Amino acid sequence: MAKDREGLHSRRNSATHELLLLKPDHSSTNHPSLSNFSGVTVVEERPSTHGHPISNNGPFATTTTHSLQSMFQSIQPNFMALFHTHRFGGKNGAIALLVFILCCVLLSNTLGHRSAQQQQPSLALPPQYDDDYNYGEARINWGPGVNGRPACNRPAPWCVIRKGWNDLGPGKKARLMAVYYNTHGGSERNLIRVFRHFNHKSLVLDVFSPDQISGYGTSGAHARAVINSGHVNFICGRYDLVILGDTIPHGRAILLSLLEDNPARRCQAARIVVEMTNRFDWDIKEGPDRSEFYRLMQKLVLLSRTLFKGRLVWVANNLADAKYFEFSLNMTIPEIRILRPLGISEAYAYPADLPSPDPTVLAAQWHKTNVYGYLREEENISMALIPFGHHYGGPHNLLQFKGFIDIPYQYSTMKLYENIAAGVPLLVPTARFLMELWQSGLHPMPIFNPSVLHIFAKNRSKEVQTYNLEWATYVDYYLPEFAPYIYYFDNYAELQALSRATREKLDSKNVRVNGPKFYTEYRRDIYRGWEEVLLRGYPEE
Repeated sequence: MAKDREGLHSRRNSATHELLLLKPDHSSTNHPSLSNFSGVTVVEERPSTHGHPISNNGPFATTTTHSLQSMFQSIQPNFMALFHTHRFGGKNGAIALLVFILCCVLLSNTLGHRSAQQQQPSLALPPQYDDDYNYGEARINWGPGVNGRPACNRPAPWCVIRKGWNDLGPGKKARLMAVYYNTHGGSERNLIRVFRHFNHKSLVLDVFSPDQISGYGTSGAHARAVINSGHVNFICGRYDLVILGDTIPHGRAILLSLLEDNPARRCQAARIVVEMTNRFDWDIKEGPDRSEFYRLMQKLVLLSRTLFKGRLVWVANNLADAKYFEFSLNMTIPEIRILRPLGISEAYAYPADLPSPDPTVLAAQWHKTNVYGYLREEENISMALIPFGHHYGGPHNLLQFKGFIDIPYQYSTMKLYENIAAGVPLLVPTARFLMELWQSGLHPMPIFNPSVLHIFAKNRSKEVQTYNLEWATYVDYYLPEFAPYIYYFDNYAELQALSRATREKLDSKNVRVNGPKFYTEYRRDIYRGWEEVLLRGYPEE
């Protein structure tokens, strides 16, 4: 597969590439051993017969084949005995013989089909891991079967790689082939715009949705099965750069492969970028598997400073996820680059089924919380409510309202940056009032419960009921660089006052003008950061 690629791997004279790429050494004695360092047991491939790998289709295939053979062997003597009796003589005998031949053909085809299936590597998991796979809300697109699911190790209807960005002209070769391993639409659009910005540098970006191979919270056993299925070699053998986005456990197999003793089983991409846009351990189950995942990440952080320096890169799109990563691993990781979203959004028509835009009314969007209904019904805050999950056409349509009430449900959201960049006046509760809303039960978002809150409070008090706001220093809604473009309210009365203000008086900071100016400059720094992450050390054309 590698010989068909264009880009870095075709530039073997590049000293930089030779340094970045840990090339496989096919000799049995002269390659670095990672097993002693990693402490991870390497899963050996099964032995082969006649040079062909033995299928890992699991017990279902073996049992089925054996049962068909047994049935054939048991039918044959009984049927022939009946055929030689008087009852099956003459015309009836000919019919019976024909039926017998047809049965033999059908059984033969079935056995042949099963044998052909066994020659294809598959992702076979023990039954106890089926529930692990289905855990979460991922879209499942495995193709037919339950056990012995088709392996995503070649282009197939159940193994699709989509085109993301390609600026190559006729006859032009790619300088860098990249794939985004991600399921989040907003993150995908953001990275495509990053590549679009470098449209003069001959870059190609494809997109692979890992929900084709796993659900959220990929277990270690599942990751090892993915490696054995050939998926890691399939992905990494096609690209110079692999970017793992959104939920990092989706890419657990790629990361785990880096600790394989056999270099040929490792991801061979020249660079792997881990982009944390969510908790890095999203949906990894509590217990031994989470501990194993943490140990894996600790080892990879250390290796990114030595053996994989320049090849394994850490990125987060907000401070909170970077801090959570450090806290969970009990490590200080200054290598994490903070590269926030570009804040670019497309302009779409405002949906006709939503409340009509009104410059005298505030807008808000439901998000699994009771707080907006309470504000409208009990505190008499006039607002146009957009249903949860309903597209509203982007921030350009929000500009038609007086402002937008945004009560954080995450440390950061795509719409925060998009709204500032578009100049939408944002009304956000102070960190203290947000805590009050959480404690009252009106805004029961799990990111603000004590088990997560303590991560960010260095000097936390024993009583959670006291408003310890250390955590707010890591939440983008409350950072000094964004504060000039946000209107904060510390109680219901202050929000009521803002809601009664005219459109002009509400926007006393002139966010509609200053927000876009600020983010245009801020975006330049984001582009510079991505250029260093993606292209540093790569040869120019």
